[in-house]
Amino acid sequence: MGQERNRQLKQQREQQRKKRTILIGGGVVAVVAVVAAFILFFPSEPDSWEQLVEEGQVAMAQVETPENQGANHVPAGTRVPYESRFPTSGPHWPSPTRPGHYETPQPNEALVHAIEHGNIVVYYDELSEEDEARLREWTGFYTGAWSAVIATPEEGLGRGVVLTAWDHRMRLDEFDAAPMAAFIEAFRGRGPENPVR
Repeated sequence: MGQERNRQLKQQREQQRKKRTILIGGGVVAVVAVVAAFILFFPSEPDSWEQLVEEGQVAMAQVETPENQGANHVPAGTRVPYESRFPTSGPHWPSPTRPGHYETPQPNEALVHAIEHGNIVVYYDELSEEDEARLREWTGFYTGAWSAVIATPEEGLGRGVVLTAWDHRMRLDEFDAAPMAAFIEAFRGRGPENPVR
């Protein structure tokens, strides 16, 4: 009888140990999942963003403010004769370009709708690996429907870039993170259709 009781106690202790192990393992998994979700859904701004914005303020004097060309919708596929290769307003397609970094040129008619939403468009051509990585970081971080950064290639810019927002444009002879960050910070999320900043 004593041996049977000892065996039962031993089995109970073993079962309790297994339960504790499962509970602890489950707790660790839950903590890891919460941390991963926080990083994914609440990322920190790109490295040194505030410093870049501050350094780029002097370049904001270069920002062009072209005359507004309206905001009418035209049927998808309709070509619009914009006042510039890099339009900042005007008739556009009903569906905007989605946020992101593109390897092929996107149609201006969809990009104009995107900037009406408060997005920033960065036209680029020949970027260094470092500049390409930085631009991808920005397009990966600023993804909100009403405050994103979109990058699209534009042949003929060489090392230069052009940034557009609704009624605003900045041309740079080469990729320069500070003025670009200042432009993005000044106009992102401030489109006329639904300002969110």
